[in-house]
Amino acid sequence: MTGRAHAKQPSRWRPVAIGVIAAIATAVVLAPHARKASAGSLAGSAGTDTALPATDSVVTVSGRGPFANLQLTVNQTKGLVNQAVSVTWTGGAPSLYASTPPLSGNYLQIFQCWGDDDGTNPANPGPPPEKCQFGGLEAKRVLNVPVPAGHVYSRILSTQGSPNYDPSQGYVDNSSGVPVVWRRFEAVDGKSIDAELNFKFNPFIPTSGPYWLDPYFNYYTTNEDDFATTSPTGTGSELFNVDTGLEAPGLGCGQQVEALPGGSLRRPKCWLVIVPRGTPAQENPAGTGLSGVYLSPLDPSAWKNRIAVPLEFNPVDAQCAIGADERRIVGSEMATAAVTNWQPTLCATPGAPPFSYASLSDSQARRQLVSTASGAPGMAVVSRPLDPATVDPSNPVVYAPLTLSAITIGFDIERMPGIVGAQQEPTELPLQGIRVAHINLTPRLVAKLLTQSYQSQFLGLNVGGKVPAGYDKWYPTNPPDLGSDQEFLKYNPEFKILRVGSSKGASGLVVELPTSDAAHELWRWVLADPEASAWLAGAPDPWGMKVNAVYNTAAALNSSGAAFGNPIPENFPKNDPFCTQAQKIPQYPDPIRGLCMLDNTPYANNLLVAAQETRAANDGAKTTGDDQQLSAANYWTADGPQLAGSRFLGSVTDSASAARYGLQTANLSRAGDDTDGRSFIAPDQGGILAGQQAMIPGSDPAVLEPNPSTSATGAYPLTMLTYAAVTPRSLSTAARGDYANFITYASGPGQVSGLKFGQLPPGYAPLPSDLRAQAAAAATAVRTGAPPPPTQSPGAPAAAVTPGDTGTATTTAGSSVPPNPSTPVVGVGSPGGAALVAQSPVATQRANPTASPQLAGAVARSPGSIGSTPRQGLGAIRFTLPIALLVGMLAGLGARILGRQNRAGASGLTALVSGVGRAVPHHRQKMKT
Repeated sequence: MTGRAHAKQPSRWRPVAIGVIAAIATAVVLAPHARKASAGSLAGSAGTDTALPATDSVVTVSGRGPFANLQLTVNQTKGLVNQAVSVTWTGGAPSLYASTPPLSGNYLQIFQCWGDDDGTNPANPGPPPEKCQFGGLEAKRVLNVPVPAGHVYSRILSTQGSPNYDPSQGYVDNSSGVPVVWRRFEAVDGKSIDAELNFKFNPFIPTSGPYWLDPYFNYYTTNEDDFATTSPTGTGSELFNVDTGLEAPGLGCGQQVEALPGGSLRRPKCWLVIVPRGTPAQENPAGTGLSGVYLSPLDPSAWKNRIAVPLEFNPVDAQCAIGADERRIVGSEMATAAVTNWQPTLCATPGAPPFSYASLSDSQARRQLVSTASGAPGMAVVSRPLDPATVDPSNPVVYAPLTLSAITIGFDIERMPGIVGAQQEPTELPLQGIRVAHINLTPRLVAKLLTQSYQSQFLGLNVGGKVPAGYDKWYPTNPPDLGSDQEFLKYNPEFKILRVGSSKGASGLVVELPTSDAAHELWRWVLADPEASAWLAGAPDPWGMKVNAVYNTAAALNSSGAAFGNPIPENFPKNDPFCTQAQKIPQYPDPIRGLCMLDNTPYANNLLVAAQETRAANDGAKTTGDDQQLSAANYWTADGPQLAGSRFLGSVTDSASAARYGLQTANLSRAGDDTDGRSFIAPDQGGILAGQQAMIPGSDPAVLEPNPSTSATGAYPLTMLTYAAVTPRSLSTAARGDYANFITYASGPGQVSGLKFGQLPPGYAPLPSDLRAQAAAAATAVRTGAPPPPTQSPGAPAAAVTPGDTGTATTTAGSSVPPNPSTPVVGVGSPGGAALVAQSPVATQRANPTASPQLAGAVARSPGSIGSTPRQGLGAIRFTLPIALLVGMLAGLGARILGRQNRAGASGLTALVSGVGRAVPHHRQKMKT
């Protein structure tokens, strides 16, 4: 008896078994498993160290008893928000693997708890097990991926008849007919959940109640890490996502929600708890004979070895006075993390108003800034300047540099050894489950990931049968995913001996829904590259892969009849109209609806959420069929996160969000560097600072914009600046003073890197001195209402800056803040950052190389683009622009279809789908999250 609700319903295992077989068959067909191993040196060549840098709150703690040799280090324990922390260890026993289950012993289980020290271990204080967020995997059957059996991921301690049955240890649930002992969950609000599963649940009897009984966390929301493995050397590394009370209301970390005698509230003590697990012989009761660890980590025999590390969270309650008159700021999400960190300090400044920051699409922010409506914001944060045609000449815009960061491709990839014959690749076996630290991407590879061109973009939709007209021109010969793309393997050779854990995850990227300057700049970089531009125009890559026809930049070849990419997109359109047909399932009177691409590959709300989903390896897809739902309308349910050991997911995000969630970030080649020996540049501090130095003026000389084709040494091509934009002559004297103070703080003390309120969070580089000087001059112009200050003419040298050089800044109150050069600036900082900055080009090299025709035609009509105003150093683009303009005008006659949602089925395709995909029934109810 395992305590699972389906234990008494054996007839329901048959579809699960079919789903397991189908999943295995699909993985074998789609993933490049059967490759011959190359030289053993390939193993680990993509990097194995994904640990985050230590902070000033790093903690190291030792194990005890049979785990006395274990030394665990948590890189950050104070100043926490919802973020990733790094847990590393030495002295562990190498993880054990068996055929059933594959992971059989010697691993760690990591989860988050709340509560005062329970006094059971004075040498290592910690919370009681009742106050730990653990057991969420029981909310969804883990049947299609082999995991250890029993209660190892459950709050069930024992069942009657088992050798360790002890009713005194917890709540005894008799509802299944066999007594089951549960470890209660006690939430911070005082409520207690006795049993998490309802053994009487029947989806066709509404009065039976819900299947999952815990309203505080479930399979989709728990942050527990049940299977953190140890390498053959006894070392291990895991990235654990700590939750505040906003994400884990049962824990309440960072919130004043714990009731005290007398009715007052306080923020609860919170903990990271690690329970090391040994071999089956060490862990299991005598006589069980099981091949894997069986008992829950909350069982007394395992809990006695628990290791607790106290965690301190930043307050998540309002830091500014509620109801006070606010100064509104709207704009780019690239600045959100920085402004959020500055707000509490700004609010605490005597006489200063609270500043509210609303993250909007950049285009909306530009429109709102020049709006004459009552309540319009007095400041917008943008990366490209306003269209001069929208600005009143008598009220010019003042631009002040605010933040320096980057657009990144974040990823979470765990190694799965490839198959050689019937055996796993031996050189990769010691590294199985260890995250990949580095990948290299070209503009063409990113274009492939953004255009639904890999076959596995359709995997959850089960494309089958004869490929219909139109799709047969590109779909059949394209690889399933990155792992079988010869271009990717050329620049990432270790993947030749690896499998892809999630073929669908490896075939696309999680992208945000809103329009943004970030999306515009990414597409600019892609379209500026000759290889990527030719591929988007229909030319196959050297291995025969072609673009999905709905993304073709040649109107005559695009299945919609309109050219993609002209003008340059400001979003990430999901253009493919594919949908499956509605199907009839016997138990429902109505057909279940068909699935469309947005069911399979949904949007994220913003760049931050894209990073969060990548860390959780959960893209939000809803393609799992559940035939125990009460109606056909609810048949399709969430797939949930990928399971440990097989994660593969990437996203378009920003460097601050990537740093917050501990994502690895791809190294990118510059547009136009299409040689075999091309360079790949990381979005670390050195790459971002060099990328800023390679920027060129936009349509307003006060605003620098990325140069995707720069040949500058070490310049990351997707470096991004944000600017505070103000029209001071439309503001009152008081408002001008407040916004000027904001700019003064943001460009001064706000550029000191660190984790405390008021500082510049990881993922940002401090502004170089020339940009800080520009911001200071802009603050003066805003305060006085004077015209915008003069800017350097294009080609004038800019002051260099060394990593961490922030200078001594003055606050609005006049106090001095010393520089802090030792504080990490970017979460994935480079030891060679200083050398890269020393070698980086100055503004004399800010020239725009020849761009692709598609790029030239698009930027000519794009406000703020590099081609909209003649500048020095434009080179050959001077001659391509007139031709491109003519081509663009002709292309503009066609209709352009972008971002279709919930589309009807494509002509001919929906009639040829062979199945509805992933129809594995699960016993569950919609969860309260």
